Formats: sequence, structure tokens, C-alpha cells
Amino acid sequence: LRSSIESSTTSLFSIREDLNIAKNYLEIQEVRFPHGFTFECRIPEHLQDQLNVPILTFQSLFENALKHNQINAENPIHILVEIDENNIIHVSNTNIPLQGERAESTGVGLHNLNQRFKIIGGTEVNITQNAKTFCVSFKPLEK
Repeated sequence: LRSSIESSTTSLFSIREDLNIAKNYLEIQEVRFPHGFTFECRIPEHLQDQLNVPILTFQSLFENALKHNQINAENPIHILVEIDENNIIHVSNTNIPLQGERAESTGVGLHNLNQRFKIIGGTEVNITQNAKTFCVSFKPLEK
């Protein structure tokens, strides 16, 4: 919350800054769901300071992964953040969909993230999904 309030003067964070906030969120969720998920980041250190994203990008995507999937220690969700040779970031997670009422999604979170990317002059986010993986891809902005 503090980071969000302090960021009112800017709409962008470096990948490093935004990931640090999101990792704090995951630490809190680890208390709720011990061993229910794993996290891996494959973005080289030097790129984390050179590229920017709208504030709270990664936290929004991590929240989405934990909100819409079954979380248990026997079959943990794997959240992966990586960047390809075209500087496209891919945030993927194991797809273990919820069943029943909680499975319904309005899609507002991803829609809002897409709008934030468009507002800052970036490209739209791309969403892909199959039986095993859910992935959101986007191009960060260079400093």
C-alpha cells in the first residue's frame, strides 16, 4: 500500500521495483498458503533496471494466479517471470482452475492492466491459456 501511495507521482516502475513489491505480496501469501506455490524470475539483473512497467503490474498478475487457481502444497502453482530475445516479458503460472462459484471471473483485473499499458503508450498485453499454463505477455518500456 505504501508503495502505491508513494508512486502517485509516477505511473511507471522499473522491473526491479515492481517485482520487489510483488515479491512482498507473495511473502504474505506464503503465510496463508504454505508451500502452495513457487516463484521463479528469469530476467537478467541488468535488464531489471533498464525496463519499466506500469506500477503494480506483477502484483496484479500474481494476485490473478492465486485468485483463480486451486492452491495446495501437494500440487503447488508455479509462477514464472521470464523475458525472451525480443524483450517480451512472459508471466506464466500453472493452470489449476477453481471449480464451482469461485471459478467465475469478470476479467476486470486483466482488462485494467491492459488499459494501463495502452495509456503509457505501450502495447496491449497478450493472454494465452492451455490446459496446463496461463500466460500474460507484454513489452516493457525502455528507460
